[in-house]
Amino acid sequence: MVELIKEDVPNIICIQPFGCLPNHIVGKGVAKKVRELYPMANIAAIDYDPGASEVNQLNRIKLMLSGAQKNLQRQEAAEAAAKAKADSTASGNSSNGSSTENMTANADSTASKDKNSEEVA
Repeated sequence: MVELIKEDVPNIICIQPFGCLPNHIVGKGVAKKVRELYPMANIAAIDYDPGASEVNQLNRIKLMLSGAQKNLQRQEAAEAAAKAKADSTASGNSSNGSSTENMTANADSTASKDKNSEEVA
């Protein structure tokens, strides 16, 4: 599971045979720790055997997909906010540069007028 998450695959369906006690104990314990270490991990454990309720399996998969969509929306919103912040910072720097250039031009113009008025006097 960790390898998948590190490869940017946070949505994982763990299909396990129903009644496999070691898998239930170890698998669920590992999934809990993985979720703690990787909060964006979206892991669904689906019990599978010929007698398992298909409706239950599908509902659990749909729930996992719903979580994946919410995580994607959060990620896109965070990226948009970061981009907007970067754009406002960049435009803020360029406007400061324009103000500095205007101040320099005004200072040069004033100095030139002062020099001209000294020459006339």
